[in-house]
Amino acid sequence: MIKKTLIIAIIFFVIALLVGSYFLFFNKSSPEAGNPDSEFPFGGLSGDNPLTNSPEISSTDTSLGEIIIPVTPLMNLSKLPIAGAHISKVSTSTLVRYNIRASGHTYEINLNAGTSSKLTNTTIPRIQESFWLSNGTRTLLRYVNETGDGITTYNAEITKKLLAAPTEVGELTGKFMTENITNLTISPDSKQFFFITESEMGAQGYVTDAVNDTQTQIFSFPVSEWITQWPTQNTITVTTKPSSRIDGYVYSLNTKTREF
Repeated sequence: MIKKTLIIAIIFFVIALLVGSYFLFFNKSSPEAGNPDSEFPFGGLSGDNPLTNSPEISSTDTSLGEIIIPVTPLMNLSKLPIAGAHISKVSTSTLVRYNIRASGHTYEINLNAGTSSKLTNTTIPRIQESFWLSNGTRTLLRYVNETGDGITTYNAEITKKLLAAPTEVGELTGKFMTENITNLTISPDSKQFFFITESEMGAQGYVTDAVNDTQTQIFSFPVSEWITQWPTQNTITVTTKPSSRIDGYVYSLNTKTREF
């Protein structure tokens, strides 16, 4: 009887010790809920506009006698995920244009005035990427097709109806490009773009003029897995995709001579 009582006492002691440890180490009070906008690391556009009301950081380099231009901290310009953005300078204003991923709608933010406006309401769902051309007047929108087995690329221009009011929202008009473009890159002057498609013969690369809509093949290779960049106006770099067993190699492709 005494032995049984001792065992029960030990069991209760162990349970009490475990419960006490749980409350001591794991049941800590959660932080108070703050502003819903706090989930965005750089703030938001709701309420007071952070573009005009954010504190500025400035300093003076006395050793050189120069005044450093005030720098505004980083801040969030869109609460929704975007597919891509373009920054341009118009007169004295810095403009940012971007596409919303879920809808494809286009917005523009004037960083100097701290204002935001909607440019297009053409709905193109599930945008994954957008590449900007022609100083922000044209965009290449890429998304998974309806069957889910390919990539669709839409070459679109921001347009407005004839005699439309200045405040009227425009639309995206354009044409669909070749299906399943595997890689795409924009020229430094944003007037051309280079893309690669795959076939039974391997990979073919084309340069397209965004304004004149002319297309020229400058690249053909049996290997189909490539990563492309356009660092200088007449030079495109193509890189073989590396793996754990095969090294990657970078080749320089001249857009004029079409030679490596």
